[in-house]
Amino acid sequence: MIKRLTLDGSTVWCFSLTHGLVDLTTALLVYNAAIVHGLAPEQAAMVTITYDIIAFAIQPLAGFFIDFLKGARIAMLAGIALIVTGIVCIHLNALLCIGCAGLGNALFHVGAGAQILDRYPSTSRAVGIFVGPGALGLGIGCWFGSQGFSPFSFLIIGLTAAFFGLALLPALQPAPASGRNMASRKTVKLGAVVLLLAAILVRGFVGRTGFAGLPTDGFVIIGLGAAACIGKMVGGIVADRAGWGRTTIIGLVVTSIGIVFVRSHIGIAFTTMILFQMTMPITLVATAAGLPGKPAFAFGLTCLALVSGTLPAYYIPKVFTQLPVTLVLIGFSMFCILAALKQLRDVREFSCIHNSQETQIV
Repeated sequence: MIKRLTLDGSTVWCFSLTHGLVDLTTALLVYNAAIVHGLAPEQAAMVTITYDIIAFAIQPLAGFFIDFLKGARIAMLAGIALIVTGIVCIHLNALLCIGCAGLGNALFHVGAGAQILDRYPSTSRAVGIFVGPGALGLGIGCWFGSQGFSPFSFLIIGLTAAFFGLALLPALQPAPASGRNMASRKTVKLGAVVLLLAAILVRGFVGRTGFAGLPTDGFVIIGLGAAACIGKMVGGIVADRAGWGRTTIIGLVVTSIGIVFVRSHIGIAFTTMILFQMTMPITLVATAAGLPGKPAFAFGLTCLALVSGTLPAYYIPKVFTQLPVTLVLIGFSMFCILAALKQLRDVREFSCIHNSQETQIV
């Protein structure tokens, strides 16, 4: 049944659409900074690595201070402003542009993500709706950026509108203590968090190696981004209705079957990507549940784990990218998630919520 759209729900969707625009813009900036300044391939690679370090590696640190200062909303808005600054600086200096874009991306993600996790600690659908469009924006940005497409005047307008729109929207208030249950408790579940981060790291690695060998044209790159977007958004909704553990098992078991045939047909590849990404909102909300009171830090840790799995996939020996290894890694990921959810027993009661106000966002 389609739930009515609440005021908080409309805010979540605004966060979601802005997320897609932010990731699209920063991807375009990374590619165009190298093109505008005529950088050699080695220099362009260094610019990309620099961006990844700033945008992802510092997220846990940024999240720690954001939680401490209770500044998630300010961080989100500052992130958008920094990305606009990066666009303005693109012709001045490549590293300055990338620095602003990377820092802005980091602040937006942990700032917006923390607000979602703090408002909806007991449901995976809200965070799934938020994170999904980022994958689509990244796919579009990577493809058009590689072609030298640079509609930055329009992006400045869009980001400026998003900035003022989010600034004027009522702030997302933390969920009432009575509805927060596990998320409101003070006990840190370190073992569960480590297991979840391991699963996320594996997802980053397999997401790169398991779909390698596909064509690299715009249709495939953007299509995979769209599939990842759908998987994350649908995964959060399905998980809350069917159960987090059940969704994890079914999604990853069927993914294991699909990954065998992923190069046989592009439709199979897209479907497999949807299924593969369905656990993403589960791991994110569960990580935040294992670190109560630290939503920005939790969000930052998951992003760091994801990029820590993605980047080595470019350089690791080919033997580790073979199909048997990929299937073992998917199984390991499933084991880690289920073991973590077992430790977070109180979270499991959240997995079949139907009628509470927290689910009224779609």
